[in-house]
Amino acid sequence: MKLGIAVLPLAAALTTLGCGPDYERIDFSSGGGSTPRLVMTGERAFTVRHGVAARVLPVVTLTSGAVDDDLEDRDLLLRSGDPSILRVERGADPLEYYFSAEAVGTTTVEVVYRGRRRGSVEARVAPAAAAMP
Repeated sequence: MKLGIAVLPLAAALTTLGCGPDYERIDFSSGGGSTPRLVMTGERAFTVRHGVAARVLPVVTLTSGAVDDDLEDRDLLLRSGDPSILRVERGADPLEYYFSAEAVGTTTVEVVYRGRRRGSVEARVAPAAAAMP
């Protein structure tokens, strides 16, 4: 009986060691400027104007509150839920993306972090003349 009790904590410890940092959320920075191309409108939502291609630098925050600055190529994958509304493409830098607002509407950007799907971020494409939030 003691053997079974000792194995469970060891198995849990080995499972935890292989998981890597704990993902909390993702934010998208569009590089600033006087007219932002992309505006975060909540913890899991952003708005971009129709016809705009925004250069996006993802920032991953861990449950500890720290930013994961050890990201490497393919640690983070972003995919559009509907490319006819918002197209998502990788940039030249492995951690750089371009979001192209193809049509007015709402979709999602799926987040895959270190090989695991971690949820999605709501993406709203506003009319070109709309005021940004």
